[in-house]
Amino acid sequence: MARYIISRVGQALLVLWAAFTISFVLLQAMPGDAVLIKFQNPEYGLSAEQIADIRAAYDADGSVVAQYFHTIGNFVAGDFGYSLQAGVAVSAQLAANLPSTIRLAGLAFAAAALLAVIIVSCPIFPASAACARSSSRSPRFLSRSRPSGSASC
Repeated sequence: MARYIISRVGQALLVLWAAFTISFVLLQAMPGDAVLIKFQNPEYGLSAEQIADIRAAYDADGSVVAQYFHTIGNFVAGDFGYSLQAGVAVSAQLAANLPSTIRLAGLAFAAAALLAVIIVSCPIFPASAACARSSSRSPRFLSRSRPSGSASC
């Protein structure tokens, strides 16, 4: 059991790393510079020196490889950076939106479970009708074999 859990955690970490890397590569491939696009606007009134400080904070002048390792190091440490669009720390945005996200996921799960119970118990659906006609008195999920010609329940 422990080997299975370690395997699954390893697979999850591999998927997380792959998604992170693909996202990083796609963001780097986009034209333009997010810092310059956001802060060179004259409405902000930032000097070239202040913009250079912001670029240094984001390591925007480093090589792509250096930026990748800087970004992944921050990600592993739990520092998700600062949202240029919202103007707040990404971790603060995540913390603010987490309760409503959990509530929405819980409601979606409850709705899916309710719909599954309705589909299984209502005889108007072909799969549940075929299950009801089967000769077995035990629930379909407990039986290993299916009667020939019946639907998969």
